[in-house]
Amino acid sequence: MTKLTNEHKQEIINLIKNKEEQLGSLRGVATFCNMSPATLSLIVQDKYVTKGDDAWLQIGNALGWKPTSSNQWVIAETTDYKNVAKIVADAKEHSLFLPISDIAGSGKTTPLKDIAEKHKTNAVFYLNCMDWGKREFLEKLCQALGIDVSRGYKTSNAMIELLIDFFQQRSLHKPLLIVDEADKLKDAAKRIFIPLYNSCEDMLGVVIAGTENLEEEIKKGVRHKKKGYDEFDSRFGRKYIKLIGCTLKDATLICNANGIDDEALIKDFFEQCNPVRKVIKMRGGTESVIRVTHDLRRLKRLVKREQLKSILN
Repeated sequence: MTKLTNEHKQEIINLIKNKEEQLGSLRGVATFCNMSPATLSLIVQDKYVTKGDDAWLQIGNALGWKPTSSNQWVIAETTDYKNVAKIVADAKEHSLFLPISDIAGSGKTTPLKDIAEKHKTNAVFYLNCMDWGKREFLEKLCQALGIDVSRGYKTSNAMIELLIDFFQQRSLHKPLLIVDEADKLKDAAKRIFIPLYNSCEDMLGVVIAGTENLEEEIKKGVRHKKKGYDEFDSRFGRKYIKLIGCTLKDATLICNANGIDDEALIKDFFEQCNPVRKVIKMRGGTESVIRVTHDLRRLKRLVKREQLKSILN
């Protein structure tokens, strides 16, 4: 990438200020970005004079900044996007713990990240998980919330108390925590949601999302009476939400939003994504059969390949 322009830097500063509003302090933003509060303060004040863009890029990457591009991916509000938005809104408004469990590539992460980004100044927080145990999950969650645990807080219980205090302080704003790819968390990490629920019931909403393994592992753990699994399952309502999938109409919305209008080409893309028949219940109890694909990653690749053809031609 070429050297950052003053316009790029101002965009990053705006993101810092938005994050400061969400987390409540510039120090919290520094913790989120894993950098020195002093450096971040200098950058915001336009007093940072060190050569190079490394610090700027570190902040920008942490805050999701991307330079404007003519072929930047545009997110379409498909059926499942709207369904996910409704789930998130319900969880926030009514302080519910809700789980989404569906196959990989079905379109969970994109709407969750987009909705979290749009509502980040409204006490909505997002974390994408990896194969973390209890302590690492707590550390990453604290970092995502701007809670500094680098000094003085060595135990897991101390970090849990900090998390509880963070959400309780924001209870009037109906905070919402979105934890994506939660199926990757190890057993002890998943159990963190139990004390979080116990101490923040009716104050905090949580949406967790993962592949179909999330539901399968929890239900299996309940059957085998594994530690914490029944409590986890109970707090999330024992019912795991499934998405409908991407219909041809939804595929058309995605393609149109990203500059592809050829109906025949869109239908070809849809067929390449191996659509399957799915029975859905309609209002009034009737059933309808529709064709959907859950492979939105492949659809995106097909669209991007077509965009590249247009650029090269």
